[in-house]
Amino acid sequence: MLGPDKVAGFYMGPDGYCWGREAMDLEPETPRQLVMQKQWFSFMLWGRLSYDPTLPDDLFVRTLAVRFPEVSPERLLEGWSAASRVIPPVSSGATST
Repeated sequence: MLGPDKVAGFYMGPDGYCWGREAMDLEPETPRQLVMQKQWFSFMLWGRLSYDPTLPDDLFVRTLAVRFPEVSPERLLEGWSAASRVIPPVSSGATST
């Protein structure tokens, strides 16, 4: 990547992983689901929050309510948020003592 004097933003890419059809499901659909369909919420978060990091959580709660009307969107967002907190320490190689 070019330095901050040339580029304002960040790079988000697969880093060797192909965003084609998913290969990690224990009970896959046939044909396998596209990664873009499976990870839609992650891509939506990165896209919208990178453009405007001040967006309120309510926007995402409403989106989840439409997509998953059978569950509490607040609890779903809370659960996904908690689960995603493991990614930075694992990615950085940090360990807790």
